Amino acid sequence: MASYIDSIHALKELLSPSHVSQSSCSITKVSQNISHLSNGIEYCLIEITCDDGIQYGIRAYGEEAATLHREAFRHYHHQPLQKEEGKEEGQIMTPFAYSVSN
Repeated sequence: MASYIDSIHALKELLSPSHVSQSSCSITKVSQNISHLSNGIEYCLIEITCDDGIQYGIRAYGEEAATLHREAFRHYHHQPLQKEEGKEEGQIMTPFAYSVSN
């Protein structure tokens, strides 16, 4: 099992072509905005899905949440858009994103 220094390290490792599972991974869900817990602490959740079907969830809190959010969006906006299920070739492809904030 891989170990990571922090959430940003995990994100970069999973998105790098040389990560452990050797399959291509991409960000499939990312918060539109940083959420805040009831105690005011910032929270960010990222979902990564690999070609082999394995999904990873990366969470961060506090200052690390803001850094993870920025880094995820930097990667997210540079990755190819994913085709929605049921769409024919040539139809509009949209990025998968959602907001986890209330």
